Amino acid sequence: MTIALIAGARPNFIKVAPLWRALSQSPHVRPVLIHTGQHHQPDMSDIFFEELDLPEPLRCAPISNIECSWQATMAMSFRIEILLRSLRSDWVVVIGDVNSTAAGAIAAHRLGIPLAHVEAGLRCGDLEMAEERNRILADAYAQLLFVTEPAGVANLLHQGTPSERIHLVGNVLIDALFQILPKAEKKRWPDVVCRNAYAGQPALLSLSEAEGYALCTLHRAENVDCHAALQSLVSAIVRIGQEMPVVFPVHPRTERRLRMWGLWAPLFEAPAVVLLHPLSYSDMVCLEKNARVVLTDSGGIQEESVVLGVPCLTLRPSTERPITLQSGFNMLVSTRQPEAILEWVKHFWEAPLPAPAYPPLWDGRAAERIVRTLLAAPRPESVALPWRRSLLPQVV
Repeated sequence: MTIALIAGARPNFIKVAPLWRALSQSPHVRPVLIHTGQHHQPDMSDIFFEELDLPEPLRCAPISNIECSWQATMAMSFRIEILLRSLRSDWVVVIGDVNSTAAGAIAAHRLGIPLAHVEAGLRCGDLEMAEERNRILADAYAQLLFVTEPAGVANLLHQGTPSERIHLVGNVLIDALFQILPKAEKKRWPDVVCRNAYAGQPALLSLSEAEGYALCTLHRAENVDCHAALQSLVSAIVRIGQEMPVVFPVHPRTERRLRMWGLWAPLFEAPAVVLLHPLSYSDMVCLEKNARVVLTDSGGIQEESVVLGVPCLTLRPSTERPITLQSGFNMLVSTRQPEAILEWVKHFWEAPLPAPAYPPLWDGRAAERIVRTLLAAPRPESVALPWRRSLLPQVV
């Protein structure tokens, strides 16, 4: 049996690693990893293949100079389709909600190859977000839907997905987190910061291992592609830096926008804000685990914070991961109110925290459950849309 795993962006590479390992242990499976080229820079791609012991993938030509999200998705889907034709895959597996996820789902559907979607059923309710449209599309095309939390099951059933296609299996990101933790725990966070910092920042001189820091990440389009939103967030980060150190690994997309709009210098010159180059997974987990509080718009970091027991402020009006809110370690904050963000950071900096409580099935064995279900599933005779087609005009 040949199973094609589609990955193309930083979060995909992390989540595909446990699946690759689990599939590789089966003597009857030939897993093949396809890199869509969405994130092709070495510090956003190759570093994860090396650290997570992933094999050299089949590579699509990188996607560059395409600003439109949907055009980039379609370009990737055509490249993926060429590779899938040569593989004669029995299943295609896509993960998460990035453009590579939608591209892989479209390619599999066009070729009539059964599709499995890992992290299915997550919904934030905002169709303006590319990630939300990608989730809906991948779920619509999938014959097997692997879900991380009970809310995802409820969302799929509400939309008419047949229950026999839905499998609550846990979270492959947490599998990857447990696998990288021993390496991350051997690192000192000041060493990680100094090794990855942009040179010449005054804030490097003021870091104190005893005092701690707030960790910040930003990459979503609604935060970094909107000048007003990004300017407000920069004001919040600078303001927080007047109260406590802030460590900020900068996504390449975010750096481009900061420089384009003249917002890089205020951060770079802030006396207690340290800007970092993109990080390896173990470096990032080291910084997450040792942070006093995390500010982020990342879905994965919301989940990791729950397991690591670190308070998280999600810089978005909604989340597709409600289980993180129920844990007591995550809350939503408005990106347009810098002073409110500061107040919540100060609150979590000082507040006692509950003991971490792992959500059901977040035990590091999600990939095993997925592979067991995938190998036992009969190959569908037809891969026509398995449920109502009415959602797709809103997506495509």
